[in-house]
Amino acid sequence: MLTYAFSWALWIPIQPLVLDGHDALIPLIYLGIFGPALVAIGLSAIINPRPREGNRNRSAITFVVAWIISALIIVSYYVTNEQIDITPLLVIISGVIALLPAFVVSSFFSSIPGIKNLLATYIRPRGAPGYYLLALVLFPIIWLLGTLVSRALGMKNPVSDYFTLDIELVVTILFFFLMNCIHGGLSEEPGWRGFALPRLQVKFSPLVASLILGVFWAVWHAPARFGGVAAMSLEDTLINFMIIALVTVIFTWFYNRTKRSILAPALLHASMNTTGAFLLGSLGAIILLIASMIFLVFKDKMWRKLPPENPAIIFPMKCSSLGSS
Repeated sequence: MLTYAFSWALWIPIQPLVLDGHDALIPLIYLGIFGPALVAIGLSAIINPRPREGNRNRSAITFVVAWIISALIIVSYYVTNEQIDITPLLVIISGVIALLPAFVVSSFFSSIPGIKNLLATYIRPRGAPGYYLLALVLFPIIWLLGTLVSRALGMKNPVSDYFTLDIELVVTILFFFLMNCIHGGLSEEPGWRGFALPRLQVKFSPLVASLILGVFWAVWHAPARFGGVAAMSLEDTLINFMIIALVTVIFTWFYNRTKRSILAPALLHASMNTTGAFLLGSLGAIILLIASMIFLVFKDKMWRKLPPENPAIIFPMKCSSLGSS
């Protein structure tokens, strides 16, 4: 609810102004996009504030380095993907937006235990490396195989605008992916998977927890979809919401298989968005996506609750322990 309040309070009044050409307000849109991460970081700091530990200088240095790299990625994305010329306004807007991912990345080394524990798996990933590779290639494979399935079944198959893979397209895809590592991997995953999912799995099975979270994750996009900066028709929006709710199960599978690693869902998130932008979907891809979800559900028996000792769940602290801390 805090995430909804934070993001929607920015998106609902600001998006019409941005659509009217007030580009200087774009950083406020991105501030709303970082709502899940910022709320999760704030709540983690409140839940487990002490004892403080670590080197604050390390966090400050990380912030500066992450800010510079993020700003370069954002500028490059607007130039390569949005075909916008480099201007002082673009550089300033990119620099302001870059403060958000820089803050999240610097929080990896926070001296506050709650924040550090929340984000630790970004830099100390768990589980087999193969899961991270699979997170990168799963959606491209499903989308490409979906085209073949559609053709084999005689379905109408969309034709992509991208027929040849040249160096310019590779660079465009690269910066789109890196932008989505920021816009999704860092802005959303600390909240949805890092904070909410392990707590939902205390009371519910991974499958039920995923469906609950999927609904909240999908509806969170509503102001952007209904007449906002990412507007869609009602039909496309409902399909998009349904897909988000379904793929949440796959995100949960990766999260649990990597023993509560946020990095795996973050890579999956960026790969999913990039795939959807450069490979047109098909009915065959949707069929394969649903089949993959069903396979993973049965493979790990996701309808069963996880045992208390499973590292993919977190038991919330009681109010008494909050007071004593």
